[in-house]
Amino acid sequence: MERTGTAYRRPGLPAPAIRAPGLNNVTGHVIGTGCMNPCTPANARPRNEAPKRSEIPRLRKRREFLAAAQGRKWAAPGVVLQALARGDGAGPRAGFTVTRKVGKAVIRNRVRRRLRAAAAEILPLHAKPGYDYVLVGRIATLTRPWSDLLNDLRVALGRVHSGENGARRRSSHRSSEGKEDTFHG
Repeated sequence: MERTGTAYRRPGLPAPAIRAPGLNNVTGHVIGTGCMNPCTPANARPRNEAPKRSEIPRLRKRREFLAAAQGRKWAAPGVVLQALARGDGAGPRAGFTVTRKVGKAVIRNRVRRRLRAAAAEILPLHAKPGYDYVLVGRIATLTRPWSDLLNDLRVALGRVHSGENGARRRSSHRSSEGKEDTFHG
């Protein structure tokens, strides 16, 4: 091993990059000059501005989630979508939930992050104003290919807006023998 400066390196590997004195490696700013760094990319956000999340407001309260559960539902392999028309003309809102049946906290958080990313990509294009959406994570959400997950969400949005309901309903009437019928349809 060769000694270069204060670091050791193996023969055959490139020498470590040496930073220029007085430069911050993370931001590229000259230390101590207070410069505004004219070479900052145009899309870089100012230091004190938080990163943007989805443009769609979030559902936060339990009653909002319970209300959305009373609306239309569509179950796809990667996601269950619940949608409720609020009746006002305000923009759409979204909420995310993953049950403990999916896995432990780390797994549930990964599923929730995938749902948030999918919603940020699809909902601004396909969501209708005046609707609340709840995306429910499933076990398959974590392993489903990204394009399939996005397609599941697109299809689910189309189905809840078209009025089709994915659930099979029990008939509430009784047959002539007085026994309740099982599944129809």
